[in-house]
This record gives sequence, structure tokens and C-alpha cells, in this order.
Amino acid sequence: MRTYGTGNLWLRKSKRHPKGEYWIRFRDAAGRLRTTEQPLLRVPSETRSADAERMLTKQIGLVATGNLPSPRAAKALVEDLAQVLLKARRVALLQKIPEGLPAPTRAWREQASAKLIADAERRWSVNLKRRSETGRRRWSRPKT
Repeated sequence: MRTYGTGNLWLRKSKRHPKGEYWIRFRDAAGRLRTTEQPLLRVPSETRSADAERMLTKQIGLVATGNLPSPRAAKALVEDLAQVLLKARRVALLQKIPEGLPAPTRAWREQASAKLIADAERRWSVNLKRRSETGRRRWSRPKT
């Protein structure tokens, strides 16, 4: 028997899974009620119930120790994706420059690729900044 407020464990039955699936619900460190996004165990039996109970106590232990990641930690932000894209673009541009070029030509190509990356970074920062300031979800052409 669990202590009150430590979490819920229930069996959901559906047409797809007539025998049911075990789901858990518990409170995170901030006090928000969290539910597993996927069922834990299918095909109920006495051992499955015990396994689900063990998983719930494990989640509660993670909350108590502070090791449970927040739901937002699993989400990717557009700004993070933009940084990854720009880094990949920078690497791709620098890999296109051959090794055996004369120093002035190589410097010119590196400068040109740096300019392309700077322009791309500026476009991303302006777009992200405008979106965060206005709160718009859709991009709209600025009025001229």
C-alpha cells in the first residue's frame, strides 16, 4: 500500500488492448502532476502489477533525489535547432575549401564562408527575436 500523495497506478483497458495497460501518475519536484506518455506494461497479471508498482516507486525516488528531468528538458527549442543547423553549415562550408590552395585564395574563401555564416546567423537571430517580442506563432512579412 502506498502513502497518500505518492502517485497513482491504474489499468487502462481499450479495444486495442482489451487486457489493459498499466499507467502511472506522480507529482514532480515542482508539484505538478505528471503522467507517463506511454503505457508502462501491457498484459496484466500479478507480476505485471508488481512491476508497475516498482516502476512507480522508482519514479518517485527520482523525484525525491532531484534526478527526474523536467518535461521541458525533452523538448527541442527552435533556437537550439538553429544553432545546430548553423554549426553544421559552418563545418560544411569549411570542408569545401581544398587544402592545397595558396594562402591568399584560402583566406579569401574562409572570409567568404564566414560572411555567409554571419548572414545566416543574423537572419535567424532577427527572426527569433521578432517572434519572441511580438508573440506571433506564424511568420508574416513586415510592412514596408
